[in-house]
This record gives sequence, C-alpha cells and structure tokens, in this order.
Amino acid sequence: MTFHRNFRSSPWLRPCCVVGCLWVLVAWIPVIQASPIDPAGSGTGGFAEEVKKASSAIKSSVQNLAGYGTLAGQQGFLARVLISREEAKLLYKTVEQTVHFEDLLLIVLIGWTTVPVLKIPYEKLMMQRPFGDTALFVLADHLQQIAKIATLVYLTDILQLYCVGLGFDFCKMGNVPHAFAQAAYTVWGAQRLAAIKKYLLRRYVSHHPETYGRMQIFNRLLDAAIYAAGILATLNLFKVEMGVAMHSFLAFGSVGTLAVGLASQGITTQILNGLMLASSDRIYEGDSVKFGNGQSGTIVKLGWLETVLRGSDEVMVSIPNTDLLKQQVSNLSRIRYCQVKQTLKIKYKDAEKVPGLLDMIKQEIRAACPFLITDGTRPFRAYWTDFTPESALEIMVDAHFYLKPIGDEYFSNRMQVLQAIDRAVRNQGVTLVEI
Repeated sequence: MTFHRNFRSSPWLRPCCVVGCLWVLVAWIPVIQASPIDPAGSGTGGFAEEVKKASSAIKSSVQNLAGYGTLAGQQGFLARVLISREEAKLLYKTVEQTVHFEDLLLIVLIGWTTVPVLKIPYEKLMMQRPFGDTALFVLADHLQQIAKIATLVYLTDILQLYCVGLGFDFCKMGNVPHAFAQAAYTVWGAQRLAAIKKYLLRRYVSHHPETYGRMQIFNRLLDAAIYAAGILATLNLFKVEMGVAMHSFLAFGSVGTLAVGLASQGITTQILNGLMLASSDRIYEGDSVKFGNGQSGTIVKLGWLETVLRGSDEVMVSIPNTDLLKQQVSNLSRIRYCQVKQTLKIKYKDAEKVPGLLDMIKQEIRAACPFLITDGTRPFRAYWTDFTPESALEIMVDAHFYLKPIGDEYFSNRMQVLQAIDRAVRNQGVTLVEI
C-alpha cells in the first residue's frame, strides 16, 4: 500500500520506472529485423536457415545430454527446455542475427510516449481547450495503439523464433505472427469502428434529444453486428493462416454443436425476444412504465436477456424479456396528457347548494391550474352523479391537463386540484360525508 501511494504521488518515481522498463526491453528483448510478413529476413543466412540450424544443433545436443531413458527424454518438453548455457548462447546468437534492437525501441517509444510528449508543449502554450478534446490527441492516441499492437506482434515473432529453435514442432505450423498480427488489427479496427459509431450517434442525439431511446437500441444492434463481423473475420484469418490446427478446432466445434445448441435454446429465445422488444419501439431505457400484472417503475436496463425495472421503493426487479412480450405495457413517459378524477360525497341536506358548488369547483380549478385543457379535446366535468346508500349525494370531478402522468409536476398539479376543490367546498358551506 505504501509503495502504491508513493508511486502515484511521487513526481519522479513513475518516470524512473518507465525508463527502467525501456532499459530492460532494449537490453534483453531482441527485435526481429525482418518483417512479420516476410520471414526471409535480412540476416546473413535468412530466417528459415538459421532457425533450422539452431534447432538441429540444440535438439541433438539436448538429446545427447538428457537421453531417451530419462524423464526428460520421455516427456519431450523437458528435453527441449532444459538446455545448457552454451546451447542458450547459440540460440541467442541465431536470433540476434535476424533482429535489430532499434526497431523495438522505436516502437515502444511511439507506443508509450507519443501522447505525453505532445501534451507537454500543448499545455505550455496555455491552450484553453483540454488536450484530451483535441484532434491532435485522437491522432496521437491512435498512433500509440497501433504501435502497442506492433510491439505485441514483434514479441510474438520472437517467441515463435525461440520455440522453433527449442524444437517445438507446433510452432512451425502456419505463420503464427502473421495470423496474430492480422487478428489483432482486425479486433482493433472493430473497436475503433464501434467508437466512431458511438461518437456519431451522440452527436446526433445532442441535436435530436427525442431520439435518445431509439439511438440506444440502434447503438446496441450496431455493436452486435460490428463485433460479430470482427469475430468471423478473425476466425477466418486463423483458419487460413493456421491451417490444420484451425481445422481441428472447427471440427471439435462441430462435434459440440448439438450439445451447445440444445443447452442454449432458452438463451437464444430470450435474446430473440430481447431483439423483438428493442425493435418494437415499445419501451426504452429511462421510460416510466406500467405492466399488465400491476408492476410499475422505471426501465433501468434493457438487455438482450432481461429488463431491469426500478420501482418507486428503489427495488430493482429483473424481468425476462420472454415474459415482457406476453404482457400489456403502458409507457407513461410517452403520454402527453394526464387526468385527475375525484368523487365527493356530501350530505343530502346540502342538495340545494350543489349547482353553486359545481360552478365554484370549475372556477377554482381554472384559476389554480394553468395546464388545464379547456378547448373541448378532453373533458372537464363536475356533475352530481348519484345517491349513495348513506343518504348522501355523489359528485364527480373530472379534469385533464397538458402534463405527463409522472414526475413532480404531475403531483404538484394534482395537489392544486385538490386544494381548489377544498376551497370551493368551504366557500359554499357544504359538509362532506365522513367515511
């Protein structure tokens, strides 16, 4: 914990660690001189010849030392790994003939120092816009990411070189570094495409806020399409580059297809139902809804398998998408109007005061509620509707407003309606029946 705090707070410890890591990389990790795509190399004897010589020399020497009657000779792996110092030097010299230390150093510097190097002069110029929001940062960040992937590709190439030199035959099968490079850049390209897509959708939503929910669904569907295409492209690359190994993997996948298919029927059904629910435009994340079974709340997450609903008591409920498709859904967030309806019971002795009370109730509601609908498109009523068994008169008040039936604004308006009715009852001297 102490080292962790010092590492974060000290202004010099972090640069020293970076310099130390660079020194280790320069001193101990050789860089392939040849391109990962062209293994011929520019060394004295070529990549293939040097590796073959080193592999044969080391293999024969190790076999002589370990023997086939020993545990190392029986296991094979130990016979290849347990080599002498002279054999290790021979292997290192073979690798050294085909690599350049400068290549890896340059890539590492680009991959880990481009953004800091550009950020320092940018901030020295006292620019008002944060460096992270500039196009220069985006360009430098992408350059760093490409360089980091290139570093991994070079290290994979070196690792294959060492493994082939130790006599591991599986490393000779296909062009492993080439396949790794193409797969890594394919995955990176899919991630960058998804990020650009997300940025464009955010820009669109900032100008059209009403499309937020629809764009969320669109964003999720595009993510699925992009990553599915990336996975298929990566598998195809491995199939082409790795040859027999990938065919064996695919054969194993074919054997297990039936079992996996049977086990995932329920999951597949829920995913399809989630896709149908998303494309149906019924609900979005953030909508306040009410289901046919009486559940109500706010949609917190609209997933592929289930939907998370937050109730008014802050309790989270996960509902399978299959169940949601079978229920009636009232999306309260999309309703533009609301209703406040009340039933009053007054004593029979105040029957002659009813006409004046009804007019007074309407006047008070009009004065207190600016969102009241009075153009005739929605009803605004106050009527004497019935006699009750308790020898009382029943009065119904029904008003509609230009407000959504959710949120503080709705409840504030509802309270104003109740207060207006109370004022009218008091002004007319009418007595309500106690329940």
